[in-house]
Amino acid sequence: NLSLLFHLLLPSKGYKSIIYNLKSKQLCKLFSIIFHENVSEMIQKCEECGDIAETIGDFYAATTHVKPPPKTMLSNYDV
Repeated sequence: NLSLLFHLLLPSKGYKSIIYNLKSKQLCKLFSIIFHENVSEMIQKCEECGDIAETIGDFYAATTHVKPPPKTMLSNYDV
């Protein structure tokens, strides 16, 4: 299930130090296949910003092959 893969690999916002079992270049190669993007562009972007989570998030938001779910606002009252 693709959504489960994203849930396990993409960190939620708010974490400052994330430890992955894969290296940044391996993650770029994996997500470039999923997003149908150029591997070298993803690696270059990752090296520029220094954060793999930000790089994957940017490409995830811009991809047309995987449709991101719509953003919603959930309040404590709704819960």
